Amino acid sequence: TTIILNVNAKEEFALPIHGKKSNLTRNDLARYFCIERLGLEEKLMEKLFQDLLHAATTWPEIIQRSFLSVEKQNAYQVVLKERIARLQA
Repeated sequence: TTIILNVNAKEEFALPIHGKKSNLTRNDLARYFCIERLGLEEKLMEKLFQDLLHAATTWPEIIQRSFLSVEKQNAYQVVLKERIARLQA
């Protein structure tokens, strides 16, 4: 939705997570979704992040094959790279 609504959108989430709607870090996401909501243990949480980052290596190709315009594909790639970088931190 960030791409469709506005590439320069200031909010990434409609509802705040620990008081934040943007620039969420890996720790913010892990604490909220994995620990508080799902009750996952640290070891499983780390495995899920590893699996997600591994799967993300195929996303650029999928985006290129999508129905999106080249402009939207490029915007999607930018958002994807930025958010993957946050998950790796």
